Amino acid sequence: MAEEHDPLKVIEGAWRGRSKTDLQDAIKDSWEQAKAAGAQPGNFQVTGIYFNAENPITEYSVTIGHI
Repeated sequence: MAEEHDPLKVIEGAWRGRSKTDLQDAIKDSWEQAKAAGAQPGNFQVTGIYFNAENPITEYSVTIGHI
């Protein structure tokens, strides 16, 4: 039987991604950083969203963790 996803499980590892133009691209960059560090496919959680608050927004930064 497959292991069920536990939403309260402790996050294992954290990777940060960035994009100058798009939040989704920042998430994709986080995943690329995770893969480069050896992370395997699975369940990930966005643990932080940050942005440079100028007009317009000039950078998005996202932190993800493998759960």
